Amino acid sequence: SGVKPEAGIFTAIIAGFIISALGGSRVQIGGPAGAFIVIVYGILQQHGLANLMISTVMAGQRLGIKEVDDGIWIVNFMSYDLGYIDLEQKTLQPIDNPFGPRLSPMS
Repeated sequence: SGVKPEAGIFTAIIAGFIISALGGSRVQIGGPAGAFIVIVYGILQQHGLANLMISTVMAGQRLGIKEVDDGIWIVNFMSYDLGYIDLEQKTLQPIDNPFGPRLSPMS
């Protein structure tokens, strides 16, 4: 849009005061949350409802990769290992049934 980030902060502060002074409901959305609706709507239009819901579910979850060997990385989501990435061969090897029951070795 061409405006500096400070403009958004000032707009949120001013809108928050105006909504607080003139607002008529305890559940009224205002301030930064009101501006967030515009962002979510843009994502919805560009990527669709299904992808928005997937990203909402995954938000805040532990998703990452970790190097387990030279050039071999494991991809995990929460406490589940999903697969391996081999950087040398440029392949992705998924793990069979990563969300299935886990069996611990008997001692």
